[in-house]
Amino acid sequence: MAFKVGVQNGLSVTRALLSLFLGTATASGQEVPNGWSARPPEHVEALRRQGADLPLSERIEHLSAAFLGADYRLDPIGEWRLPDPDPPARYDSFDCLIYVEEVLALAMAADALQVPQTRHALRYLGEDHSYQGRKHFMELQWIPDNIATGWLVDVTASLGPTVSLSREINPDDWARWTGRSSIKLTDEQLPTGTMQLEVLPIAKALTSFERIEPGSVVFSVHQDRVDKPIWISHVGFAVENASGGLSLRHASTKRGGKVHDLSFSAHLANLANAYEHWPMLGIVVLQPQEQGPRRALLTSGQVKERPQP
Repeated sequence: MAFKVGVQNGLSVTRALLSLFLGTATASGQEVPNGWSARPPEHVEALRRQGADLPLSERIEHLSAAFLGADYRLDPIGEWRLPDPDPPARYDSFDCLIYVEEVLALAMAADALQVPQTRHALRYLGEDHSYQGRKHFMELQWIPDNIATGWLVDVTASLGPTVSLSREINPDDWARWTGRSSIKLTDEQLPTGTMQLEVLPIAKALTSFERIEPGSVVFSVHQDRVDKPIWISHVGFAVENASGGLSLRHASTKRGGKVHDLSFSAHLANLANAYEHWPMLGIVVLQPQEQGPRRALLTSGQVKERPQP
């Protein structure tokens, strides 16, 4: 689905407070081009540095845990300008996709300067860092582009027999979609083409989910419906819980609307039973990819140091 829509109330107050929080100049009304100055505040950067030399999966678990209990808020970010003038980053509230993007940006960036660059690479198509350039749609934009650019790898098929979804999306599909008005794009700006996914059905996932690597990104996929040009409605991280099992860590409207952990078996049970109006099909699992050598990898021998000339 399109995860990021709408403009928040109290915008002027929010922008003034967040300008102090993020260290930007927006309190005076000055526009921040493309949000490139939205580096993490010091307390978040301290957390990033603390886990900087861990393997990627552990960095994701470490950083995602820091935001447990944060409020759920639909579409908390934007580009500082219309049609979505919210800030490009914030750390007090998230929706499910923004939570995943921000944790990945913090975990994959080599330093604070690279955090906004990584965020933009995950969130936008090419160099168009505008609302129109945002990867609003998981199936046609976010997933295929972030796989093609090397940020993630689809590992769904390694978990068991999958079901193939394939569908051609054209302007007529968008015209009859009831969610069309929530997306501030012209008809010409809406993506078209073939969307394809390999989906692990819920029944298969119930017997194989423990093989999912911690730190993986897990999408909830609905059955295809002719009146909906989307399949995905939710995303979160697979993380190891205290008992050694697997949980889904996600920003959700459930449990008081907070970032929280839910046992993976309970998550799959919810998928199987909670969507009578639009039944779920299963899950898609993407594995984030290390973007360069880290001290932990060099020490473990997973990456060899280059010989000095």
